[in-house]
Amino acid sequence: TLEEQISDLEDQISDLEKKGQEAKDARKDANDLWKQADEDFDLTIEGIDEAISEIEGAKSFAQVQAKVQGLMALVEVRATQQQREKLEALVATDPKDVKAKGDMESHVKKYNFKSDNVVELLKEMKLMFEDEKTVALKEETNSLNAYNLEKDARDNAKEAAEKSKAEKTKEKNDAEDALSEAQTDLQDTEDELAADEATLETADETCSTRDEEWAARSKTREDEMKAMETAK
Repeated sequence: TLEEQISDLEDQISDLEKKGQEAKDARKDANDLWKQADEDFDLTIEGIDEAISEIEGAKSFAQVQAKVQGLMALVEVRATQQQREKLEALVATDPKDVKAKGDMESHVKKYNFKSDNVVELLKEMKLMFEDEKTVALKEETNSLNAYNLEKDARDNAKEAAEKSKAEKTKEKNDAEDALSEAQTDLQDTEDELAADEATLETADETCSTRDEEWAARSKTREDEMKAMETAK
């Protein structure tokens, strides 16, 4: 029936709206996570750049250690285990091991070796984080595109369902109007018929009364005629 079809369409529309809201909420949550991760990448990369610059200009191994130690908290979440171990080893190195008593050249070589190693490590980490940032951006873009495609499909399906519902609702209303009009016409006809039957009944009663009156007058006239004949 039209009522059942309209009800089914209403259920479809409601389901599409529910799924649309769920998808919208999930997309917002995913986008918020990406934004936070992207900000973290930017802060980490910026922090690495600053560390590299300061380490390259450091005057002592202790300064290098201090900068790396300050950087650890920023990179430890995304750094590989091997990268973390290297940084931790550098921070744990006793500065005395870098120094060479009475041997300035040896000291400089060891210091430069340690500094160069950590700078190269940080550059490697920076490149890795930049790659991860790019991958995350591509994934977010793909996710957004997929969401938009699904949203367009849902919107089109909802629009079609609403159009069909409107058409069937109009069809139902037209049918109800036609039925109401037919019922009104039927009632009018029945009322007219009842009136005609009442008129006919009244006419029949009138005719019956006149017949009786005519019969009575005829009999009276007949009696008068008989009386006149007898009087002769």
